[in-house]
Parts: sequence; C-alpha cells; structure tokens
Amino acid sequence: MSVYYPIDRYKEEYVVPGCYDKIGANAFEYCDTLRRVAVSEGVTEIQSSAFYGCKGLVEVSLPKSLRIIRSHAFGRCFSLRKINIPPGVCVEGAAFSGCESLAPIALSEKVKLSHLPEKVRFGGSSYSIGYAFNKCALRSPVIVPNNVTLGEGAFGGAKFRSIVLPENLKTIEKGMFGDCSLLENVVVPEGVEEIKEEAFVGCTALKSIVFPESLRKIKAEAFRNCLSLQSIVIPKRVYRIEKEAFLNCSSLKSVDIPGYIDLDYHGNFQGCSLLTSVVMPKCLRIPRECFQDCSSLTSIEIPRVRWINSRAFAGCTALTSIMLPESLRKIKAEAFRNCLSLQSIVIPKKVGEIGSVAFGGCSSLTSVFIPDSVSKIGYDAFEGCKSLTIYAPKGSFAAQYARKNNIKWSENVNVNEEN
Repeated sequence: MSVYYPIDRYKEEYVVPGCYDKIGANAFEYCDTLRRVAVSEGVTEIQSSAFYGCKGLVEVSLPKSLRIIRSHAFGRCFSLRKINIPPGVCVEGAAFSGCESLAPIALSEKVKLSHLPEKVRFGGSSYSIGYAFNKCALRSPVIVPNNVTLGEGAFGGAKFRSIVLPENLKTIEKGMFGDCSLLENVVVPEGVEEIKEEAFVGCTALKSIVFPESLRKIKAEAFRNCLSLQSIVIPKRVYRIEKEAFLNCSSLKSVDIPGYIDLDYHGNFQGCSLLTSVVMPKCLRIPRECFQDCSSLTSIEIPRVRWINSRAFAGCTALTSIMLPESLRKIKAEAFRNCLSLQSIVIPKKVGEIGSVAFGGCSSLTSVFIPDSVSKIGYDAFEGCKSLTIYAPKGSFAAQYARKNNIKWSENVNVNEEN
C-alpha cells in the first residue's frame, strides 16, 4: 500500500506511518512548507519525485526496512542538509540531484547505485539518466564495494575528492564521473577494459589518473576539459583512442603512448596548450586536429604513418622542428598551418601530395626540401612564408610550383638522396 498526497502533507513535520510500504510518486512534490520527514519502519520504497522540489526540506530520517530510492525522489530539495542512507538501499539516477546543501554522505558497503532507462519523464520534461548525487557532497574517499553495479552517470556532478573503485569493475560507463569538479586522483582497477564517452568530462580538479594494463579503449571526450590533468601513460594494450578524448586538457604536459593504436578520430589532444612531450604510437595516420593548438609543443618525432591529416598540428606555435617518416604519402590541408616557429622541413621521398595551406602562416619557415615524387601541391600551401626557399630537383613539380607562385627556388640539394 502506498501513501499518495496525504491531506496534512503541508505541515512542517511529517511522519510517514509504517502501515505503508511505499511513498508514492510525487506524493509530497513541491511541499515548500515541509521541513522534516521521518519515515517509519516498514516502508520499503520511495518512488520517483516523491519529495521533488521541497525547497524547505532540511532533514529526512529513513528506516532500515528501506530498499530503494527511485529517480528524482529528493531532486531539487535545495535546503536538504541531513539524510541517512541505510545499508542495502538501491539509489536510482538523479535521486538527490540538486541537493546542494546536503552534508557529506557516507555510502554504506551495501548501498547500490543504479541507473535508469535511456530517458525518464516527469511533468512533461526529459531528464538524462544517472546523476544520483548531482551537486551533492560525498564523504571522501568514496569506497564502492564489489557488489555494486555502477551505471551511466552514477556519480555525475557529485562533490568528492577521491574514490576507491570495485575490483570487479569492467567498464567505466558513460558520464560516470562527469562534472565531478573536486575529484583529484583516480586509480582505475585492473580488469577495466573500456572507458566510455564523457566518463570524466569536466573533472576540472583531476590531476592524475592511473590506467590498468587491461585497458583497451578510451572513447570520445572521455577526459575533455580535465583542466588540471598533467601527464598520462597509455597502456600497451590500448588500441583505440577516440575523438577529442583529451580535448582542452590545458595542463597536460606529457603523453606516452607505447603501443599500436587506432587514432582514426579527430581532436584527440587538441587544445592541450602545455603539452611539451609526446611519445607517439605506431599508427597509420595522424588524425585531423590531433594536436591542434598545442602551443607549447616544440618538437615531435612522427612514427611510420602514411597520412598527416588536416590541421593535425595547426596552431602549434612553438614547434621548431619535426621529423617526418619515410613511410609518409600525404600531408593534408592546413596540417601545419600557423606553426609560427617552424624553420625548416624535409619532405620524405614517397610523399605525393601536399595539401592546401599545409604550411600557410608558418612565418619563420625558411627552407623546405621537396622530392620529385610530389605531383600535387594545393593552393596557398606556403601562404605567408615570406622568407621561404623551396629546394627541389630541376624540372620537378615543386620547382614549377615555386616559379608560378613567386617563391624562391634552388636546386642546390639533391632531395632524393637526402631521404
């Protein structure tokens, strides 16, 4: 039997009798006068939005008989300061979302954080899954026992500094720690194989993360806007890092990727403005925008790739030298655009194409050595390179390009032998 819309629900204090086993959905919704609630033994479930929007609610006492707190049950209870969560309770997505005054919550060993279907509807509005403790404080370290299933957005938006994850965890789900702005350090346990989309997005205080050797995939935007992250070592078994995985990690200084990896996604390390050291993996291509605007990167040795895609190093204003591999076939549009400190570059002898504006705006570039294998150079490939000399064999496409575009040309160096 459930309690729904009790007549006296607008009192300052309310005791839910033990003769009910459930507090019904929306039962006390928007009861602004309600200050304290005591739920008696016998109640096993608090349904969705039961106390949603009770702006004056300060304290709630829950019984040991309670088994589940449904989604948004205490959502937007802005004044809620004190609540006990008994052992064995399952807490669904967004159950305490927006409880900004809540004192740090200590999770019992048997408390379970659940997740919801793809969308949940309340009052005609759509809410995303997860975020059970959005904007709530949790007592650090948060210790998650092995029998807990962590779904999408399980800790999204919660306030805590450290966490101990269960040893049997296999996946860091989508948005699991999204916008946990106080989280500083994470050790991902051995056995985790995948970190999903936006798992740590917006963790602005995150300084370090230790990946397990079992890790295989880091998906899109997993660490986007982790502004305090300083260094990462990618395990050898990782074979895929997806788009914008570390976008705008503006404190990231070093990246070590020792294995063979699929970087067929864009913007992997874009905007990492303090990045100075990169150990590149074996891969087929450098993706578009991979290191765009990494303005502290001074040098990089590229592995045996075939393509450097569009804007891969654009805006790397401190880049003074780059060693291109003999395996290289194409340099695509704007690949090195606005690399203001780049002074000289040797194009390998198997390259057939240099894309439009590939070196546009490289104002310090004084010499480019181009072999006769190059049969296509896009428009404005060297636009703004006012002091440039192109070194290329006589009669080669590069020599003709230089003459047509009023760029100084010299045949003093045999480029094919240089490579």
